[in-house]
Amino acid sequence: MVVEGRERRRQGSSTRIRRRHTDCGRPTFSTLHVVVAVGNDTLFVKLCDALGHAEWAGEARFATVLARNEYHVELKACLEQRLAAATTVEWEAVLESAGIPHGPLNSVPQLMQNPHVEARGMLIDIGIGQGKPLRIAGNPVKIGGVDTLTNVRNPPSLDQDRDRLLVEFKL
Repeated sequence: MVVEGRERRRQGSSTRIRRRHTDCGRPTFSTLHVVVAVGNDTLFVKLCDALGHAEWAGEARFATVLARNEYHVELKACLEQRLAAATTVEWEAVLESAGIPHGPLNSVPQLMQNPHVEARGMLIDIGIGQGKPLRIAGNPVKIGGVDTLTNVRNPPSLDQDRDRLLVEFKL
């Protein structure tokens, strides 16, 4: 998140509060920030082929979802070593052409400038008083053609609704 004009550093799937396994998902290289969704054996075979390591899919320790879960530390090391050889953009092209579900791991500033996020109405602008604008997250749930959050009201100024609320609550 961008706070006071500075961006927080990436920390992968671990946080100070929750450490997951051996820090799985935390990039140990600076050029790759991509999430790969390979939740079944068929996709894992496709991933191994795309990475140029078809032999991984045949290894007993990686052959099934259960085996990959048991040997996740070793698998993570293999993947990180291979993925360090190219940039996020390069791997995205490889993964896309192989039909592997994936997506970039964007920083908050990158996300806020993403044209797809903008086109989906995922960001909305509101005023916060004295003419100051604030861009906030929109509703991620889109149902049919319903345009969500088009009538967002700016936060009220101090006591702006006081009289109406006193009447409404009979105070």
